[in-house]
Amino acid sequence: VMPYISTAKDMLRNPCKRTEPWPCTPPFTYRHILSLTANGSLFTELVGGQRISGNLDFPEGGLDALMQAAVCEKQIGWRNVTRLLVFSTDAGFHFAGD
Repeated sequence: VMPYISTAKDMLRNPCKRTEPWPCTPPFTYRHILSLTANGSLFTELVGGQRISGNLDFPEGGLDALMQAAVCEKQIGWRNVTRLLVFSTDAGFHFAGD
């Protein structure tokens, strides 16, 4: 049953407030952090700087992120070559109409 996140203002600012001793990132569906790059140090820095978020159910929006990465060619920096996306998760996923 929607919504999948708490709509209380304090929980929108920090969805992990009641369960974790540190602040979480406010909920989001997809956030573009870095276009394709050969700069491994920058990739490591930006990935390491990400914080978890939280919601009210266990499934995650990873398939939404996979779809965005596939269709946002200019933002991602895709070239006209064969593409491979690898998606790894320890959680279930949301699907249309759930």
